[in-house]
Amino acid sequence: MKLLTANLTSKALDWALNHALMLEHGFVPEIAGALGEPSEMYEHTDPAVCLWLIKQYRANIDQVEHAPKVQVTIWYEITDSEDFDAVSAIGDTIEQAVARCVVQMRLGDEVEVPDELGVMTNDHLP
Repeated sequence: MKLLTANLTSKALDWALNHALMLEHGFVPEIAGALGEPSEMYEHTDPAVCLWLIKQYRANIDQVEHAPKVQVTIWYEITDSEDFDAVSAIGDTIEQAVARCVVQMRLGDEVEVPDELGVMTNDHLP
């Protein structure tokens, strides 16, 4: 099922974050202690995962503009270029916004997630 990255929540967001991180980093030893075995998924609500993502991507967190929601912006270098681009995401929590930002940066505005993880709402794409 194809979902908008901006609407990903719970296990669908965890799955997409895991997929994005595995593509870029493989298993991340810096947060291995918090995650257990390498086969386990990264949980976006895990404080260790969120802190690692904020540090890894130097995320800028803005809690004022969209109060009570949180906006996170990550600047990143464009592959094979010296230029930079930015991606922003809004979430109900810092953890959700950071995870959505990383997923959007690595996988794009739409993500194909397993059907059993998606929730059919008006927010999904056909």
